Amino acid sequence: MISEKVLKAVTAGKIWSFHGGIHPEMHKETTSGCLIEELEIPNILIVPIRQTSLSAGEIIVREGDRVLKGQPLTKIFAKGQIPVHAPTSGTVKSIGFYTACHPSGLKDQAVVIIPDGEDEWLEHKGCSNFTDLSPEELADHVTEAGIAGMGGAGFPAGYKLKSAIGKTEILIINGCECEPYLTADDALMREKSDEITDGIRIIQHILKPKLTIMAIEANKPEAAEAMRKSIQKAQAHIEVRVLPVRYPTGAARPLIYTLTGIEVGYDSRSNDFGVSMHNVASTYAIKRAVIDGEPCVERVVTVTGGNFCKNGNYVLKNGTLLKHLINKVGLKNNKAVHIIIGGPMMGFSAPSMDTPLIKTSGCVIAPDAKELPMAGDYLNCIKCGRCQEVCPSRLVPYMLLSHSRAENIEGLKNCNFKDCIQCGCCTYVCSSGIPLVMEFRKVLAKIKKMKDEEKSKRKSQELIAFRTERTEREKAERQARIEAIKQKTLSSETTESKPQTSDLKNEQQAKAVALAKAKAKAMQQVNAGEKQNLDPAVSADDPAARAKAIALAKAKTRQQADAVEKQNQEKQNQDPAVSADDPVARAKAIALAKAKARMQQADAGEKQNQEKQNQDPAVSAEDPVARAKAIALAKAKARMQQADAGEKQNQEKQNQDPAVSAEDPVARAKAIALAKAKARMQQNKELDK
Repeated sequence: MISEKVLKAVTAGKIWSFHGGIHPEMHKETTSGCLIEELEIPNILIVPIRQTSLSAGEIIVREGDRVLKGQPLTKIFAKGQIPVHAPTSGTVKSIGFYTACHPSGLKDQAVVIIPDGEDEWLEHKGCSNFTDLSPEELADHVTEAGIAGMGGAGFPAGYKLKSAIGKTEILIINGCECEPYLTADDALMREKSDEITDGIRIIQHILKPKLTIMAIEANKPEAAEAMRKSIQKAQAHIEVRVLPVRYPTGAARPLIYTLTGIEVGYDSRSNDFGVSMHNVASTYAIKRAVIDGEPCVERVVTVTGGNFCKNGNYVLKNGTLLKHLINKVGLKNNKAVHIIIGGPMMGFSAPSMDTPLIKTSGCVIAPDAKELPMAGDYLNCIKCGRCQEVCPSRLVPYMLLSHSRAENIEGLKNCNFKDCIQCGCCTYVCSSGIPLVMEFRKVLAKIKKMKDEEKSKRKSQELIAFRTERTEREKAERQARIEAIKQKTLSSETTESKPQTSDLKNEQQAKAVALAKAKAKAMQQVNAGEKQNLDPAVSADDPAARAKAIALAKAKTRQQADAVEKQNQEKQNQDPAVSADDPVARAKAIALAKAKARMQQADAGEKQNQEKQNQDPAVSAEDPVARAKAIALAKAKARMQQADAGEKQNQEKQNQDPAVSAEDPVARAKAIALAKAKARMQQNKELDK
C-alpha cells in the first residue's frame, strides 16, 4: 500500500517524470473545438458480442425477434464477461460471423439488427440517490450495463471496480487523451463535465479513496477549466492536475508513475499498490448507467483526417459500420482510402469498410498522403538504440525484434517482452522505418495461439481423465450397489429360513409325539375292548371258544378301523387345508385322523357289542358261559350264511351278465373279482350291524 510519505507528496502535487516518451505532432486542432453531434441511425447494425479483452457472453435473442433499445442481446455466464445491448429498436435479421473490429481482420460472432427508426427504449429506471446502494450493488449494476474500459484496453469496468473495493487509496480519472488526433474525451469534459463529476462521485462511493485526482494534459485548457467549475459546484473532493504534454502520458503505467512515483510491473496490478484508474468516457458511462439507468449502447467517436470532408466528434451507436460513417461525412479521395481505427500510434488499419465500431473505438482517421504516408520498404536494423531511449517500459526493442523474427519465446521472456505496452514510440523513432509494433503484435498473436492450443489440449486431457475417472467411479459404485443388494437378500433369506426351519422342526416333533400318544392310546383301548368282549365265562376251561372269540373281536376291530380310515382318507383328500403344497402337514393330518378314527371305532364297537349282549334274552348274565357260546355260534353261522348267499348271488349275476361270457375270460375274471369284493364289503357291514 502507499506509504504516508508518498501520500503526502502526491497530495502536495508533486509530479514524477517517466522514462522515455516522445512528442509527436498532435493534429488535435481540427476537432478540439467541435461540438458533439449525433449521427443518424444507420439502416443496419452489426453488433459483435465480443467487445472487450475477455470472452464473450451467450446470445439470448433469435432471428426475427423485435428488440428495444437497451435490451440485452447476451447474458454473462463467466467471470469477466459483460452483456451487449441493442443499440436501437428493430428486428434481429440474422446471427452469424462477420468481420471483427480487430487488427487480424478475422470474423467473429455478431447480431445483425435492422433498425425501425423509432429508437424506442426498453423500460429502465435509474437511481438518483446512489448512496443508498452498497458498493457491491453499484459495481454489479455497472457490470450489467455492459461498460468496458473505453480508453482502449477494454477491461470490464464493473469487475475493475469490484476488485478494488477496500484496496484503493488513490483514485485517478484519466483525462489525458495523449494519442494524436483524439479529442473525444476533450469534448466530453467540455460539454458533459457535470455528468462526469457525478460519475466520479459514484466511483468514490464504491472505492472510498483517500485522494481523488483528475489528470488532464496541458493541451486541453478548456476541458480543465470546465471540470474545475463542475467539481466546485458539486463540492466534490477531487483535485484537477494539469500534466505536461508527452506521449504516452495517458497510458496506465506511465500515468501512475507520473502522479505517484509508483512503478507497476506487468505481473502486478495497480490495485496491489492502492491505486485505481478509470477513463473519462467510462466514468461518463457509469453515471448514465447508475443514475439514468441506461446501458452502454453508444459512445463519442472522433472522426478526423485530411481525407474526410467533415471532421468532428460524433455519437455513434455500437455496431455502426465504417461505410455508413464514410457515407455521412464523405471522403475527398475515394481512390486511395486508408482508414485507421484508433489513434495513429496504437490503432490499426481497418480490414474492410464493413468493419463495425465497438465500445473501445474512440477514433476513426482517414489521413491523406501528407499526414501519414503509406508504409514502404524498410531497412535492416542498425541497432542505433533510439528505440531503447524512448521506450517507457525500459525495454530494448531491437533485441525484442531479433527474438520475434526468430520466434525465440525464451529469449523474449528473458528480455521482459511482456512489459511492452505497444505504445508505438519505438516505431515512431526507428531510423530504418521498421514497424516494430506490428512485428511484436505478430509474435504476440503466435504466443497467444500456442497458449490457447496448450490450454485446449490440457482441457481435453483433463476432460478425458475426468470422464475416465467418472466411468470407473460409476462402475465401482454400481458394483458396490449390486454386492450390497446381494448381501442384503442373502442375509434376509438366512434370517427368515432359520426361524422357519426351527419352527417347522419343533412343530413336526410335537405332532409326532402327539401321534405316537394317540396310537398308544388307541391300542390300549382296542386291547381293553377285546378284554371286555372276552367274557370271563370263556375261560381256560374252553380254550377253543376263547380263541374264536378273540379272533372274532380282532377281525371286527380291524374291519371297523379300515372303514374309518378310508372315510378319513376321502375327507382329507377333499379338505383344502391339506393340499399337496404342504406334504408334511398333509401327512401329519392323515396320521392324526387315522388315530382318532381307530379310537372312535374301538369305542363304538365296544358299545354296540355291550348293548347287544344286554338285550339278547337268550344270553343272560346268569349263564355267562352259555351266553358267550351262543354269541360266538351266532356270529359264525351268520358269516357262513352271508358268504353262501353272496357267492350264490354273484354266480347268478355272472351267468346273467352278457358282458361276462366265456368268450371274454379276462373281462369275466375282472367281473367275478369285483363282485366278490363287493360281497365281502356287504357282509362285513351286515356283520357289524
